[in-house]
Formats: sequence, C-alpha cells, structure tokens
Amino acid sequence: MLFYQIQIIFQILVLILQVKYSKSLLYGRCSTLNNKLLTRLCIAQYPREIKLRYLDDHVIPNLNYAVFRVNDQNNHYFITHDLSDIHNCTNNLKILEADFLQCDQSVIKLKSARMVCLKHRTYVADELIDYCLGSWGTITKFVAMHYNEPSKLLKQASNKGKQLKDKLKFKFYLLHILWLLKSFLLHLINK
Repeated sequence: MLFYQIQIIFQILVLILQVKYSKSLLYGRCSTLNNKLLTRLCIAQYPREIKLRYLDDHVIPNLNYAVFRVNDQNNHYFITHDLSDIHNCTNNLKILEADFLQCDQSVIKLKSARMVCLKHRTYVADELIDYCLGSWGTITKFVAMHYNEPSKLLKQASNKGKQLKDKLKFKFYLLHILWLLKSFLLHLINK
C-alpha cells in the first residue's frame, strides 16, 4: 500500500514538472531550440582525427556522441557528447535546459551539463554529423554542442592530452638523438 502511494506521489511530481517546464527556459543563442522537437539521426564515437583537427578540450577520442536534428529545420542540429539517457531517445526530444530534457513524456535529468549554441556554420559539427551518418556534405546553420558532465570530460581530456604530450616529447627527443647521431657519424666519415 505504501509503495503504491509513493508511486502515485512520484507520478504527480513528474506531471507538475512537465507542466512547470512545458516551455523551455533556454535563452540567448540557444533560444532557437525553445519548444522544438528533435529526432535522433545517429550515434557514433568521436573520431581521433576530428579531435586533433579542432582541439575541443571537452571531448576525448572514441567518446560516444549522438546527433539530433530539429524536426522542422533540416540544418539545425543538437550534438550531445558522452553517453547518457539522451542517447536512448529516438523521437520527440525537447531541451528545456542543458541538464533537463524531455523525451516523449519522460523527464531526463542529468547530473550536470553544458551547452554551447552557435548560429552559424560550424565545420566541426559538419564533420561530426557526416562521420556519424556516413555521408558527406552537411552544412549546419545552427548547432547546439551539448556536453554531459563537462568536468568529468575535461579531466579525461586533460589526462589524454598529457599522455599525448608525453608521447610527442618522447618522439621529439628520439628524433633529436637520431639527428645528433647522424651528425656525429657524418663527422666521423668526413674525417
């Protein structure tokens, strides 16, 4: 009986939240997403080449990301990074806040999130969408780059960056030693 009452109270709270947040609280450049429904196009893993080309500090290679398109705008996209419940939503995703979303009638509350909205063509977004879809030629006019738990992502990216920097240092020193060795051998040969 108590379980049933708790379940009813929970359902009432969800309904109250849905009514309270039935209108998006997005502002500024992200207001483009207000009251818009999105459909998931694909899920992929962040390519290493794109990470190296654009140096996005909020991602690491092979991080899962999902691409959504605004239903009534073919060139307006939402790209969410790092696996979350958002990835399970295939239709009717509505962004209320960066960390508060709605999929059909279900509420998705994230621990923390960050969203950056750009109202112009963004080549990194074009490439991520093309890579995910396996086609080429996407031209974005609006993109929302969404990062789930950005502090965790920054820490992971920082660790990966340090490892990459250490590898590059090692290669530099190795090349420098080889160059010195070559110079020394040439000097011996010329004597």
